[in-house]
Amino acid sequence: MATNRKFADVPKTRTYPVASGVVSGDPVAVGQMPGVALNDRDADGESTVQLDGSFNLSVASIDSSGASAADANVTAAVGDIVYFGVGDTPQLSKRAGGIRFGYLEETMTSGQSATKRVRVGY
Repeated sequence: MATNRKFADVPKTRTYPVASGVVSGDPVAVGQMPGVALNDRDADGESTVQLDGSFNLSVASIDSSGASAADANVTAAVGDIVYFGVGDTPQLSKRAGGIRFGYLEETMTSGQSATKRVRVGY
């Protein structure tokens, strides 16, 4: 048996350092790992982060060119990849180039930000 195994089952929640201002329910990226903060950032700069599951999160239906779902050439469908953009508001969108966060589990019909179910991970 391997003696270097750290966890038999990889925990789906862990405590990690997160960005300033993170509150419970926020999408976060720990390096390239996507997750959702389960509690507010503490005095040590950390939060417990869920690394999987589905969450209702604010998503902008924009693509890499900045076009929105209100434009005829942009769609936001179930299964589309969602990216985490540092400094973006909201932090999740279809804009490639950010950190790959997960997948839309609901369609988006407008070019505005909306709260949609997102599956974390890939």
